Amino acid sequence: GIVSSAHWLTWVMIGITVAMSFMFLFVNSPERFIAFLSCWLQFICYLGVINSFAGAPNIWKAKTFAGSLIWLLGGYLCITGLVYLWKQLKDQILVDTIDFKIGTLKKAPIIGCSFAILLVATLGCPGFINSLGLFLLAGSMLQFGFIPALITGISYIFVIIGCYRILNIILGESSSTPPLCDIKLPQIILTFAIIIPILALGIFPNLMLSWYMPSTSAISELIQITLVK
Repeated sequence: GIVSSAHWLTWVMIGITVAMSFMFLFVNSPERFIAFLSCWLQFICYLGVINSFAGAPNIWKAKTFAGSLIWLLGGYLCITGLVYLWKQLKDQILVDTIDFKIGTLKKAPIIGCSFAILLVATLGCPGFINSLGLFLLAGSMLQFGFIPALITGISYIFVIIGCYRILNIILGESSSTPPLCDIKLPQIILTFAIIIPILALGIFPNLMLSWYMPSTSAISELIQITLVK
């Protein structure tokens, strides 16, 4: 079962995650970038879940399992916002291939700033919900081994580089920058409705952990019992 094969499955997931992270170095389309980022978030979650079954049982196994789900929950809240904001931009740009800087920082600052906030939140920047999941997953990888943690960290660096390139396209300005209009009040309210929970749960994690951890305790105990057997 998964317990007996968890060790080598963890290495497989590390390999897949690192291989996929190379794609971020070459993606210039925000639409494709968001799609790759969505897949990368899932692979990191799967890596954490599988790793929670590997090795001797301890308290970090339960925390890793919980952290993986927090990471995925926070990540997909961010992805939802990124997809929505990109849709607002794409409806104005009317092209699929981006070979210019869009220039939202000056022409559509609410879109640009919201996109940047959601992007750094996705990566687990402190103060956002994903930072909690990232901390738990990082601790789990260090317990699995320094080399696996280092390799996974390299994957994370590649994604950060990709985020910088995409932000440069979204926020930067060039001679071919198209005319843009910022989002209106209804769209602003919807965007803030996504950002506020991500920020609030990052600053006050107990708002979620107070009910989330008890709800996952049964799963965590099951993991511990399975590992002992």
